[in-house]
Amino acid sequence: MNFMTSDEMNALCSGHFQGDPFSILGMHLCSKNILTPFLYVRTFQPQAKKVELVRVETKEVVEMKKIHQNGLFEMAFPDET
Repeated sequence: MNFMTSDEMNALCSGHFQGDPFSILGMHLCSKNILTPFLYVRTFQPQAKKVELVRVETKEVVEMKKIHQNGLFEMAFPDET
């Protein structure tokens, strides 16, 4: 997982991110420096008040956590890889 620093979050949310935004946005497997890998999803939706995911297998709707005031959302699935 690419853990994001506050500088990276600010750069991404202001349009000044120097790198591949999809290396941190979208669905990724987190395994770096972690004993138990897990799945996480990030999205940048600057106009959204909330973002929900729909689980394909179960049709469960899960609300993502807003991690930056400019519209960066994240959801971790600790029991999944």
